[in-house]
Amino acid sequence: DGTCCAGLETCLGDWNGDTNFFYLCYECCKEPHDVPCKGPTTSLPTAPPTALPTAPSTCATYGQDPFNPNYDGTCCAGLETCLGDWNGDTNFFYLCYECCKEPHDVPCKGPTTSLPTAPPTALPTAPSTCATYGQDPFNPNYDGTCCAG
Repeated sequence: DGTCCAGLETCLGDWNGDTNFFYLCYECCKEPHDVPCKGPTTSLPTAPPTALPTAPSTCATYGQDPFNPNYDGTCCAGLETCLGDWNGDTNFFYLCYECCKEPHDVPCKGPTTSLPTAPPTALPTAPSTCATYGQDPFNPNYDGTCCAG
């Protein structure tokens, strides 16, 4: 269903250090990730925030990640929030484009294939395999869920 299994948190982060934010399932979103959280959790909701609390009130421009801390979690007017494997490394994150389907630099004609701003509940072409610890549940190799335990 797009959420992490019991005992795991859905953690949004810049896991590759390239300012592209995507989700991973961990026992705790705070460091260290491999132990249950003690005290208040810093986990983020399973849907991307509508605005990051520390981000400036600036929408993301063409080709930018709206969840980068430099932006407010939205794409500027006329742009769609598009989820994809933009770096080809199987880590899915959002970028702002005029159209989520190719070509990205022109307005969409006809029905759009843009994805909602919330992560999909399951990728339609993904096998029925849950993501293991530290993996991206929205990678097409997984079914959008994290494995138990």
